[in-house]
Amino acid sequence: MFLKRVEDLKKLLLSCKATKNKKGIDLEEGIKNSQELIYQTSKNGKIYVIGNGGSSGIASHFVNDLIKRLK
Repeated sequence: MFLKRVEDLKKLLLSCKATKNKKGIDLEEGIKNSQELIYQTSKNGKIYVIGNGGSSGIASHFVNDLIKRLK
């Protein structure tokens, strides 16, 4: 069961597409760009994370991770 979940997650991640200026980019580059944007924004402004229903729990958890990493 666990290995199936890992495989499902792998398929989901491989199906993700990242874009920059309407052009497709490598997913790893997209993640790095997101990290840099979050870091720069946290230094100069506010970051809002919004969720509704179950997504609010994920949003809340993500905020806790940001707080721990960015201090």
